[in-house]
Amino acid sequence: MKNINKKFIFTSFIILGLTLIASPVFARASGSPTATTLDATNITQNSATLVAEINPDGNNTNTWFEYGTDQSLGTRVFGPALIMPASIIKNITGLNPGTTYYFRACTANAVDQGGCGETLNFKTIAIVNPILPPTVSTNSATNVSETSARLNGNWSANGAFTSTWFEYSATYSKVANGTGITTNMVAQGLDSGTMNQTITNLNPNTTYYFRAWASNSYGYDEGSILSFATDDDGSQNGSEPDVVTNNAINITEDSATLKATIDSDDGATYWFEYGISSGNLSKETSHSSVSSGSRSVSKAISNLISEKTYYFRVVAENDNGTSYGSIKNFSTENDSNSNQNIIITTQLSSAVTQTTAQVNGLAIDPVGDSSVSVWFEYGFTPALGYTSPSESLGAISSKYFSTTFTNLAPNTIYYFRAVGKNDNGVTRGDILVLKTTAVYVVPTYPSVNPPVVQPINNPVSSSAASKFISLKIENKFENVSAGDTIEYEITFKNISAKTIKEAILKVELPAQVSFERASKGEFSGSSLILKLDILESGDEEKVVISGSVANGVNKKDVLLATATVFYPNPTTLAKENITAYVVNNVVEKNLLPAASIFGNGGFLPNTLTEWLLLTGSIFALIYFGRKFYADLKAPKAQA
Repeated sequence: MKNINKKFIFTSFIILGLTLIASPVFARASGSPTATTLDATNITQNSATLVAEINPDGNNTNTWFEYGTDQSLGTRVFGPALIMPASIIKNITGLNPGTTYYFRACTANAVDQGGCGETLNFKTIAIVNPILPPTVSTNSATNVSETSARLNGNWSANGAFTSTWFEYSATYSKVANGTGITTNMVAQGLDSGTMNQTITNLNPNTTYYFRAWASNSYGYDEGSILSFATDDDGSQNGSEPDVVTNNAINITEDSATLKATIDSDDGATYWFEYGISSGNLSKETSHSSVSSGSRSVSKAISNLISEKTYYFRVVAENDNGTSYGSIKNFSTENDSNSNQNIIITTQLSSAVTQTTAQVNGLAIDPVGDSSVSVWFEYGFTPALGYTSPSESLGAISSKYFSTTFTNLAPNTIYYFRAVGKNDNGVTRGDILVLKTTAVYVVPTYPSVNPPVVQPINNPVSSSAASKFISLKIENKFENVSAGDTIEYEITFKNISAKTIKEAILKVELPAQVSFERASKGEFSGSSLILKLDILESGDEEKVVISGSVANGVNKKDVLLATATVFYPNPTTLAKENITAYVVNNVVEKNLLPAASIFGNGGFLPNTLTEWLLLTGSIFALIYFGRKFYADLKAPKAQA
């Protein structure tokens, strides 16, 4: 029995010692760290999530990612310091759409001052040009005779099947209000090109007005109104002058030279009429005389407005009557030193507390010699509603500016944007979001580890309505944590008595949420698109989208999801939209169960020093146990 007890004691110490030695937790921290770069995830047009596996090999190790648009990299973002093997995740933003980026994970500690993993790459999602209504322009008429003319123009489909036609009349107002004579519609296709149609049965010696039209399933466009004059049929013994308006030349930002050709048997007096509308040629040049025969004439005009389209025609008269040339147009050039609005960029907020927040902006004035003033607009919704006091920056080229909002409500979402003004007008920046910090009352506990106070997790929703559409976006929990699944439910309804055609729902997920599935629609990048050909009066559509919160999300981040319905006004066909927002707060997961074992106050050590002390104590027990057993086993000296 005595020998059994000795063996049991010895065996127990040996098993305990081998278990401790085999554990990687107690391995000697003397190796170099390693980094394994993994494929990037959550790639959008301007952001991506970088992931890597790090093995510090027992030493306190710094971690970071390096990335750039070529393999020289250049930009560095730091991860956490590690002492145990773990994954690191870092979300990077501000990337360019459709661009290839190279990246790698790196480590360094006291043993090895720089070890990096393999360099990988990813490509951000390119911006896909949206399908738009067509564009069309009217060109001068050609082949003009006594009773016919050829009408000309250019069209571009902009991504949808397009048809074209012309409208004309001898009365300007009929063409202007869309009640003129229309030619047959011509199906053109998906590309771009020229358009022309010949019209007949016209009256001789008559001025006609015309313009080009184009339409597709996303809308329509009309060109500017031009004119031409049919020829004289020669029934009179004498005739008024024949006139042709030619293209303008010598065009600058504030002047141009108008040209024409006049053919008269008896000579004529001529001048030019011009203005900023083809239906209101309110200005005219001085009058001049021209002798008989075919003559080229011109007049210079000045004091024009830069970057403006002007319309003009030649007029000539003699004893037999007055002739009007066709209306042509030209655009003055850009004056690079004037007529440019200020450029305003809204910057992220800073120094946010329970009741205050600093908001920031950047103003760039291309003119540089005008007086610039700036301010901020803010409110509880994207409609804003409040304005900060205006600040004068004087004459600047570029300057950062800021102001501090006070008397804010704790734990509240605020929307804000920067606004600036110079001599040429007002410019507003993008709307951003901030959230004031919450007021938490933490009770006092005798334990060293008081429980974490978690905010109440209520459902959250937002609604919006127009004359035609109601829209709502909601989810079940206001507060989420890394790894959670968020389920967004979007409902929109035709609340009008009219049928709405070709409505589009676009749902934009937060950058920190990865798409998983949707009940309807197609998902690309960070957006879900659902197209509806017909939405009858009273029809309602519901879409459910699920996504997961990224592991690299930061506590106190604000996740903003938007739902927008784009639709044509069923009465005017004008493009309209309505938007609703929903916001989630990122909070820390409640890890108290794990903390009871590994955290402060748990029964296992919490720091490296504590683990080393425990390891030393156990090895001491093994040493003295083996020594004790050896002493027992040694033969006793004879008395």
